[in-house]
Amino acid sequence: MKDGDKVGLGWMSSSCMSCEQCMDGQHHLCSKSEAIIVGRNGGFSDKVRGHWSWAIPLPDAIDISKAGALLCGGITVFNPIILAGVKPTDKVAVIGIGGLGHMALKFLKHWRCEVIAFSSNANKKEEILIMGASQVIDSTAPEELESITGTMLDFCVRHHIYPDVEEFPMEKVNEAIEHLENGKARFRIVLKNNYSQHLP
Repeated sequence: MKDGDKVGLGWMSSSCMSCEQCMDGQHHLCSKSEAIIVGRNGGFSDKVRGHWSWAIPLPDAIDISKAGALLCGGITVFNPIILAGVKPTDKVAVIGIGGLGHMALKFLKHWRCEVIAFSSNANKKEEILIMGASQVIDSTAPEELESITGTMLDFCVRHHIYPDVEEFPMEKVNEAIEHLENGKARFRIVLKNNYSQHLP
C-alpha cells in the first residue's frame, strides 16, 4: 500500500500481532485487539486510525458508497459460507432477509446454490426472488411453515433414528454441566425434570 490508496477497515482496526491467536491467523480473537466502533465514533468519525495489516485495499471498480457495508455485514455472512464448505448446487436456507441475510442470499445465488429464504416480511417476497431465492417462505404464516416442518420427525420415527443421550435429573444439573465441560459427554445430555417428586 502507498499514500493515496483507497482502503477499507472492517470492525477491527488493530491487534497485537504477537499472541497465539495473531500468530495463528486468528487476529480477530486477539485479547488486545481494538475496534473502530467500541469506545470510538465509528462511522460518525471524520478520521480513523488503524494498523496497516487491517487496512484492506479496495478494488478500483468498487462502489465506494457500498464498500463499508461489505466490510461489515458482507464479510459476516461470506466467511461462514466459506468455512462451512458450501458448494455450488448445495441447497441452503437463509433465515431473515435483512441487512445480513440479503447479502448471504446474493452470495449464494452467485455460488450457484439453491436458496430457500425465510422472511417475516411478505412485502419483500418479489425482491427476494429477484435476488436469487428459489423459494420464499413466510415465517409468520403457520400454513407455510407447516408444509416444511415435521418432515425430519416423521423420517426419524419411520427409520428409528434418535440421538444418543445421557440423562441427568434436574437436581444434578451442576454435575451434568461439569460432565460436559470435562469433555465426558459422548453426544447429547438431556436434563430430566424431576421436580414433581420433591413437591409436598
